[in-house]
Amino acid sequence: MARVVIDLPTEFSFSTELDVRIQHINRGNHLGNDALITFLNEARVRFLPEQINTPQDSHIWMINADLAVIYKSEAFYGEILRIELATGDVHKYGFDLLFRVTEVKTKRDVAHAKMAMLMFDSNARKLVQPEGGVEGYLSRLRKN
Repeated sequence: MARVVIDLPTEFSFSTELDVRIQHINRGNHLGNDALITFLNEARVRFLPEQINTPQDSHIWMINADLAVIYKSEAFYGEILRIELATGDVHKYGFDLLFRVTEVKTKRDVAHAKMAMLMFDSNARKLVQPEGGVEGYLSRLRKN
């Protein structure tokens, strides 16, 4: 069976830390895959605050097109995870977010992930280019 390959950059432009709490632990007594996806989404929102601060009447949204995760090791209750993000594969309608998840104390690799983000017009029901293009959108984010 072919394995997913995610090429991570050597440097990440953003990082945040999240605590592994009891509600994140599954029957195997480690971080559940659903909780990891929740952590990735929390990091994404912290990285892209503009996405949350969009006016309610806006019809241009960012949507998730795909998600790939490579699990490297278990994470456990009480650990703190650092989630680092970088952008990649910028194209006409969106870009990829690349994630590296590590345990803070030991620096142990927990997971690598890639999430494709696309700009979507909910009125027209189609993909759109953000004002100033995707590079312009990302440039505005880097300034904030």
